[in-house]
Amino acid sequence: MSKLIDSRSWELLEEVPARFFRLTKETLSLRQKIVLARQCLKFLRRCIQHRIVPNFIKRKRLHAICGVPQDSHRILDIEMKVLRACLRSKQDNLYAMLKKCAAKEYYCDQYLEGNLWRRITGGSKLICDSIRSNTKVTLRRKFDDLLSRSHNMTLRRHTDTANEDQASHIRASNASRNSRVTVLGGITLPDSARSLLELGPSFSPSQPISKVSLRKVACGLHDLQDQLRKKARVEETNRNEQQVEALIPPFPQPFYRQQDPNEEVDRKFRKFADETFRTLTHYSRRNIN
Repeated sequence: MSKLIDSRSWELLEEVPARFFRLTKETLSLRQKIVLARQCLKFLRRCIQHRIVPNFIKRKRLHAICGVPQDSHRILDIEMKVLRACLRSKQDNLYAMLKKCAAKEYYCDQYLEGNLWRRITGGSKLICDSIRSNTKVTLRRKFDDLLSRSHNMTLRRHTDTANEDQASHIRASNASRNSRVTVLGGITLPDSARSLLELGPSFSPSQPISKVSLRKVACGLHDLQDQLRKKARVEETNRNEQQVEALIPPFPQPFYRQQDPNEEVDRKFRKFADETFRTLTHYSRRNIN
């Protein structure tokens, strides 16, 4: 059986006949649940309007599941999508309760005495008004708390971003000049090697990094990986196997055979390829801007 939110509702059921007791009790319970659901919907709409995430979604710890920092914009977007889905679900639930309550009220009006049903309806209205006011105060206090915490978090995020930008600006100003050398693979070069590499021609034309350039780089990296795997395989074989391979006539193979994976080579190559594409993406965005 449905539960009554306010215990004063039992006083309205004292004179209800036994065979209509359950029907009347479920009607009163649905009335109270509808009032509560409407206030919850208003609370969720205010949260969506101000992009505030309620605690019942925060407790899901979506940032830990996705492996993303908690203050990331990506996590906020996911949490807002979950919040909108919860709002739609509660709207559907409210619509179903309204239809069910209307049907039960119709049968209560048919089966109960007129004075009894009017007295129950009047008392139920007073109880629902009390539930509405109490719920509104509670949810308003909860929303204000969430809003203040959200403002504090936003202020802290802006402060951290400003400090980081200031530090990066200081590092950039301390540099004597912009380097013309981009080192791939996370390798640290000495200053003498950098100065030697920066002696290239100053008249070299600069070309935009287009999709064609990215495809050429990808094909070149694929061919380089295949050659590195083949080189590692040849170095691992002994001299006799190399002599046997040398006796094979130097005719081209009828099809392309990809080399078998090599864990050590692939690990180093993956690091080099990631750094290459990261650098290309950085300079391509700079060209677009």
